[in-house]
Formats: sequence, structure tokens, C-alpha cells
Amino acid sequence: MTTKMQTRKAQPVQCEEPEVDSSASADQGAAKMGTTEEKLEELAELVRVLAKCQTTTEQHLEKEAERQDWRWKDMQHQFREIQSLVHR
Repeated sequence: MTTKMQTRKAQPVQCEEPEVDSSASADQGAAKMGTTEEKLEELAELVRVLAKCQTTTEQHLEKEAERQDWRWKDMQHQFREIQSLVHR
């Protein structure tokens, strides 16, 4: 009897998109892109979102590496068990 080890494909990490204020009218946007302060606030928010996304991605990769390491060690153990059965 043979058993097939089921593998799970890693799911991509999805980060939240920054919310866009849709209340601004097209006329306001066309008249002026925004003050320097508003632009800096928007940029700061984008950097915060990027940093959060990066942290989430790093955490996901860390968990995936731990899972892969555990699977590798389990496979090594199974291999040693099979070797011991063959060499009896």
C-alpha cells in the first residue's frame, strides 16, 4: 500500500488597499491637486500601508519557512525509518 503525502500550495499574501476618499469632486481635483501638507499626509499613509503589508508578508514567509522545516525533518525521520526496515 502506498500513501501519497498531500501538499498544500502556499497562499499569496494579500495586503489591504489604502482607502481612497471618493467624496472629493472631479472639479476640486482638477482645480488643485492638494496642498503640500495633504500630499505629505497621503504619502505617510501609503508608507504606513506598505510597512504593514511588508510586516504581514514577512510573518507569512516566516511561518511558511517553519512549516517547510518541520516537513523536511519529518521526511528525514520517515526516510530513516524506512532505511531501518530495509536493513533488518
